[in-house]
Amino acid sequence: MLKSGFFPELEPERVLRLRDVAADIGRAYRASLDTSDKQQDKRRVYAFAGTYFRRAAANSLLLGEHSIASKLFGDAARCYQLVGMPYSIVMRALAGKRGHDLSWDKTSDSPQGVYALIGGLDRENRRSERLLRWRHDMDEFRGKRLGILAIPVDLYLDLFDTMAGLELDSGEQVTSLREAMLPFIEIYSSALQRAKRDKFHWTRLTMPFHPVEPDVVGLVAMVANAVVGWQLSPSALFEGLPVSREATSVLNYCISRIGRQPNNRMESDEE
Repeated sequence: MLKSGFFPELEPERVLRLRDVAADIGRAYRASLDTSDKQQDKRRVYAFAGTYFRRAAANSLLLGEHSIASKLFGDAARCYQLVGMPYSIVMRALAGKRGHDLSWDKTSDSPQGVYALIGGLDRENRRSERLLRWRHDMDEFRGKRLGILAIPVDLYLDLFDTMAGLELDSGEQVTSLREAMLPFIEIYSSALQRAKRDKFHWTRLTMPFHPVEPDVVGLVAMVANAVVGWQLSPSALFEGLPVSREATSVLNYCISRIGRQPNNRMESDEE
Protein backbone atom coordinates (compact mmCIF):
# COMPACT_ATOMS: atom_id res chain seq x y z
CA MET A 1 0.00 0.00 0.00
CA LEU A 2 1.18 3.52 -0.74
CA LYS A 3 2.27 5.67 2.20
CA SER A 4 -0.73 7.88 1.54
CA GLY A 5 -3.04 5.00 2.43
CA PHE A 6 -5.08 5.46 -0.74
CA PHE A 7 -5.34 3.28 -3.84
CA PRO A 8 -3.87 0.04 -2.44
CA GLU A 9 -4.16 -1.55 -5.90
CA LEU A 10 -1.30 0.65 -7.11
CA GLU A 11 2.15 -0.85 -6.58
CA PRO A 12 4.46 1.57 -4.73
CA GLU A 13 7.48 0.22 -6.61
CA ARG A 14 5.87 1.04 -9.94
CA VAL A 15 4.87 4.54 -8.79
CA LEU A 16 8.40 5.14 -7.51
CA ARG A 17 9.93 3.93 -10.76
CA LEU A 18 7.61 6.11 -12.84
CA ARG A 19 8.39 9.07 -10.60
CA ASP A 20 12.13 8.66 -11.03
CA VAL A 21 11.86 8.21 -14.81
CA ALA A 22 9.70 11.33 -15.20
CA ALA A 23 12.03 13.39 -13.00
CA ASP A 24 15.08 12.22 -14.97
CA ILE A 25 13.41 13.13 -18.27
CA GLY A 26 12.52 16.56 -16.90
CA ARG A 27 16.12 17.13 -15.85
CA ALA A 28 17.38 15.90 -19.24
CA TYR A 29 15.13 18.34 -21.08
CA ARG A 30 16.25 21.17 -18.82
CA ALA A 31 19.92 20.28 -19.30
CA SER A 32 19.50 20.20 -23.08
CA LEU A 33 18.67 23.90 -23.07
CA ASP A 34 22.39 24.67 -22.92
CA THR A 35 22.81 23.29 -26.44
CA SER A 36 20.09 25.34 -28.15
CA ASP A 37 20.26 28.99 -29.17
CA LYS A 38 16.75 29.16 -30.62
CA GLN A 39 14.26 30.85 -28.32
CA GLN A 40 11.33 28.90 -29.74
CA ASP A 41 13.13 25.62 -29.09
CA LYS A 42 13.84 26.70 -25.52
CA ARG A 43 10.19 27.53 -24.89
CA ARG A 44 9.09 24.13 -26.14
CA VAL A 45 11.75 22.29 -24.13
CA TYR A 46 10.89 24.18 -20.94
CA ALA A 47 7.24 23.20 -21.44
CA PHE A 48 8.21 19.55 -21.88
CA ALA A 49 10.43 19.69 -18.79
CA GLY A 50 7.64 21.26 -16.76
CA THR A 51 5.21 18.53 -17.80
CA TYR A 52 7.56 15.75 -16.69
CA PHE A 53 8.39 17.49 -13.40
CA ARG A 54 4.65 17.92 -12.83
CA ARG A 55 4.04 14.20 -13.31
CA ALA A 56 6.98 13.22 -11.13
CA ALA A 57 5.78 15.54 -8.39
CA ALA A 58 2.26 14.08 -8.48
CA ASN A 59 3.72 10.59 -8.10
CA SER A 60 5.78 11.78 -5.13
CA LEU A 61 2.64 13.20 -3.51
CA LEU A 62 0.92 9.87 -4.10
CA LEU A 63 3.87 8.08 -2.49
CA GLY A 64 3.62 10.31 0.57
CA GLU A 65 7.04 11.82 -0.14
CA HIS A 66 5.93 15.38 0.43
CA SER A 67 9.31 17.12 0.55
CA ILE A 68 10.29 15.61 -2.82
CA ALA A 69 6.88 16.51 -4.25
CA SER A 70 7.36 20.11 -3.15
CA LYS A 71 10.77 20.30 -4.81
CA LEU A 72 9.52 18.80 -8.09
CA PHE A 73 6.43 21.01 -8.22
CA GLY A 74 8.79 23.93 -7.70
CA ASP A 75 10.88 22.73 -10.65
CA ALA A 76 7.72 22.54 -12.75
CA ALA A 77 6.70 26.04 -11.65
CA ARG A 78 10.02 27.53 -12.73
CA CYS A 79 9.87 25.81 -16.13
CA TYR A 80 6.32 26.99 -16.83
CA GLN A 81 7.16 30.49 -15.64
CA LEU A 82 10.09 30.70 -18.07
CA VAL A 83 7.65 29.78 -20.86
CA GLY A 84 5.32 32.54 -19.66
CA MET A 85 2.49 30.22 -18.66
CA PRO A 86 0.27 31.31 -15.73
CA TYR A 87 -0.13 27.59 -15.01
CA SER A 88 3.13 28.02 -13.09
CA ILE A 89 1.02 29.65 -10.37
CA VAL A 90 -0.79 26.33 -9.83
CA MET A 91 2.54 24.51 -9.58
CA ARG A 92 3.81 27.09 -7.12
CA ALA A 93 0.80 26.53 -4.88
CA LEU A 94 1.45 22.78 -5.01
CA ALA A 95 5.06 23.45 -3.99
CA GLY A 96 3.70 24.99 -0.79
CA LYS A 97 4.23 28.62 -1.79
CA ARG A 98 1.61 31.20 -0.91
CA GLY A 99 0.87 34.06 -3.22
CA HIS A 100 2.64 35.20 -6.38
CA ASP A 101 3.96 38.46 -7.68
CA LEU A 102 1.00 39.22 -9.96
CA SER A 103 3.47 40.19 -12.68
CA TRP A 104 1.52 38.66 -15.53
CA ASP A 105 1.26 41.65 -17.87
CA LYS A 106 -0.55 39.59 -20.49
CA THR A 107 -2.81 37.61 -18.23
CA SER A 108 -5.86 38.31 -20.40
CA ASP A 109 -4.19 36.92 -23.54
CA SER A 110 -4.90 33.30 -22.61
CA PRO A 111 -7.59 31.26 -20.85
CA GLN A 112 -4.83 30.33 -18.38
CA GLY A 113 -5.23 33.82 -17.00
CA VAL A 114 -7.84 32.38 -14.63
CA TYR A 115 -5.00 30.79 -12.68
CA ALA A 116 -3.58 34.26 -12.01
CA LEU A 117 -7.01 35.43 -10.92
CA ILE A 118 -7.51 32.64 -8.39
CA GLY A 119 -3.88 32.80 -7.25
CA GLY A 120 -4.18 36.55 -6.74
CA LEU A 121 -6.89 36.05 -4.16
CA ASP A 122 -4.40 34.91 -1.54
CA ARG A 123 -3.11 38.46 -1.31
CA GLU A 124 -4.82 41.41 0.35
CA ASN A 125 -6.00 42.56 -3.05
CA ARG A 126 -9.02 40.43 -3.84
CA ARG A 127 -10.95 43.55 -4.79
CA SER A 128 -8.06 45.47 -6.30
CA GLU A 129 -8.68 47.44 -9.46
CA ARG A 130 -6.02 45.51 -11.35
CA LEU A 131 -7.39 42.11 -10.43
CA LEU A 132 -10.96 43.12 -11.24
CA ARG A 133 -9.84 44.50 -14.59
CA TRP A 134 -8.20 41.17 -15.37
CA ARG A 135 -11.42 39.48 -14.34
CA HIS A 136 -13.39 41.56 -16.85
CA ASP A 137 -10.92 40.77 -19.65
CA MET A 138 -11.27 37.04 -19.03
CA ASP A 139 -14.94 37.02 -20.03
CA GLU A 140 -13.94 36.51 -23.66
CA PHE A 141 -12.70 33.03 -22.78
CA ARG A 142 -15.98 31.76 -21.35
CA GLY A 143 -16.66 28.42 -23.00
CA LYS A 144 -12.97 27.52 -23.29
CA ARG A 145 -11.68 24.52 -21.36
CA LEU A 146 -8.44 23.94 -19.51
CA GLY A 147 -6.23 21.03 -18.58
CA ILE A 148 -6.47 17.26 -18.62
CA LEU A 149 -10.03 17.35 -17.29
CA ALA A 150 -11.19 20.03 -19.74
CA ILE A 151 -12.58 22.20 -16.95
CA PRO A 152 -14.63 25.14 -18.32
CA VAL A 153 -13.21 28.61 -17.76
CA ASP A 154 -16.70 29.61 -16.61
CA LEU A 155 -16.25 27.60 -13.42
CA TYR A 156 -13.01 29.38 -12.55
CA LEU A 157 -14.65 32.76 -13.13
CA ASP A 158 -17.63 31.81 -10.98
CA LEU A 159 -15.25 30.70 -8.23
CA PHE A 160 -13.32 33.97 -8.46
CA ASP A 161 -16.51 36.02 -8.30
CA THR A 162 -17.65 34.10 -5.23
CA MET A 163 -14.33 34.50 -3.43
CA ALA A 164 -13.92 38.16 -4.34
CA GLY A 165 -17.33 38.86 -2.84
CA LEU A 166 -16.89 36.86 0.36
CA GLU A 167 -17.85 38.45 3.64
CA LEU A 168 -15.63 36.48 5.95
CA ASP A 169 -17.92 36.55 8.98
CA SER A 170 -20.90 35.15 7.10
CA GLY A 171 -21.80 31.47 7.26
CA GLU A 172 -23.86 31.87 4.10
CA GLN A 173 -20.77 33.07 2.24
CA VAL A 174 -18.86 29.95 3.31
CA THR A 175 -21.71 27.88 1.90
CA SER A 176 -21.42 29.86 -1.34
CA LEU A 177 -17.71 29.06 -1.48
CA ARG A 178 -18.40 25.34 -1.10
CA GLU A 179 -21.00 25.54 -3.87
CA ALA A 180 -18.50 27.26 -6.17
CA MET A 181 -15.94 24.56 -5.38
CA LEU A 182 -18.41 21.72 -5.93
CA PRO A 183 -18.19 21.49 -9.76
CA PHE A 184 -14.41 21.06 -9.60
CA ILE A 185 -14.68 18.34 -6.98
CA GLU A 186 -17.44 16.61 -8.97
CA ILE A 187 -15.28 16.62 -12.10
CA TYR A 188 -12.37 15.15 -10.18
CA SER A 189 -14.55 12.55 -8.45
CA SER A 190 -16.11 11.42 -11.74
CA ALA A 191 -12.73 11.24 -13.48
CA LEU A 192 -11.32 9.22 -10.59
CA GLN A 193 -14.13 6.68 -10.77
CA ARG A 194 -13.85 6.37 -14.57
CA ALA A 195 -10.09 5.91 -14.34
CA LYS A 196 -10.39 3.18 -11.73
CA ARG A 197 -12.83 1.22 -13.91
CA ASP A 198 -10.09 0.93 -16.55
CA LYS A 199 -8.06 -1.45 -14.43
CA PHE A 200 -5.43 -2.15 -17.09
CA HIS A 201 -4.29 1.47 -17.45
CA TRP A 202 -5.14 2.47 -13.88
CA THR A 203 -2.85 -0.06 -12.19
CA ARG A 204 -0.04 0.88 -14.60
CA LEU A 205 -0.64 4.64 -14.28
CA THR A 206 -0.54 4.90 -18.07
CA MET A 207 -3.20 7.55 -18.54
CA PRO A 208 -3.09 11.35 -18.74
CA PHE A 209 -5.28 11.69 -15.64
CA HIS A 210 -3.44 11.26 -12.35
CA PRO A 211 -4.97 9.90 -9.11
CA VAL A 212 -3.93 13.13 -7.37
CA GLU A 213 -4.59 15.26 -10.44
CA PRO A 214 -2.56 18.49 -10.05
CA ASP A 215 -5.11 20.61 -11.92
CA VAL A 216 -7.68 20.04 -9.18
CA VAL A 217 -5.36 19.59 -6.20
CA GLY A 218 -3.55 22.78 -7.23
CA LEU A 219 -6.78 24.74 -7.50
CA VAL A 220 -7.88 23.56 -4.06
CA ALA A 221 -4.42 24.52 -2.73
CA MET A 222 -4.82 28.06 -4.07
CA VAL A 223 -8.27 28.36 -2.50
CA ALA A 224 -6.93 26.94 0.76
CA ASN A 225 -4.14 29.53 0.69
CA ALA A 226 -6.76 32.26 0.33
CA VAL A 227 -8.93 31.10 3.22
CA VAL A 228 -6.15 30.19 5.64
CA GLY A 229 -6.15 33.74 7.04
CA TRP A 230 -9.94 33.83 7.27
CA GLN A 231 -10.25 31.48 10.24
CA LEU A 232 -11.60 28.78 7.93
CA SER A 233 -9.96 25.36 7.93
CA PRO A 234 -9.17 24.08 4.42
CA SER A 235 -10.92 20.82 5.32
CA ALA A 236 -14.13 22.84 5.74
CA LEU A 237 -14.13 23.33 1.96
CA PHE A 238 -15.24 19.72 1.56
CA GLU A 239 -17.84 19.49 4.32
CA GLY A 240 -21.23 18.29 3.12
CA LEU A 241 -20.35 18.13 -0.56
CA PRO A 242 -22.46 15.51 -2.42
CA VAL A 243 -19.50 13.68 -3.97
CA SER A 244 -17.65 10.46 -3.21
CA ARG A 245 -15.96 10.32 0.18
CA GLU A 246 -12.86 8.92 -1.48
CA ALA A 247 -12.42 12.04 -3.64
CA THR A 248 -12.75 14.48 -0.76
CA SER A 249 -10.52 12.35 1.48
CA VAL A 250 -7.75 12.29 -1.14
CA LEU A 251 -8.00 16.04 -1.69
CA ASN A 252 -8.03 16.77 2.02
CA TYR A 253 -4.99 14.52 2.49
CA CYS A 254 -3.08 16.32 -0.26
CA ILE A 255 -3.95 19.82 0.91
CA SER A 256 -2.98 19.05 4.50
CA ARG A 257 0.48 17.93 3.38
CA ILE A 258 1.41 20.21 0.49
CA GLY A 259 4.59 22.11 1.21
CA ARG A 260 5.36 20.07 4.30
CA GLN A 261 9.02 19.48 4.99
CA PRO A 262 10.52 16.68 7.13
CA ASN A 263 10.23 18.94 10.22
CA ASN A 264 6.50 19.21 9.46
CA ARG A 265 6.64 22.97 8.97
CA MET A 266 5.34 24.81 5.97
CA GLU A 267 7.95 25.73 3.40
CA SER A 268 8.98 29.35 3.43
CA ASP A 269 7.66 31.68 0.78
CA GLU A 270 11.22 32.68 0.01
CA GLU A 271 12.56 31.26 -3.22
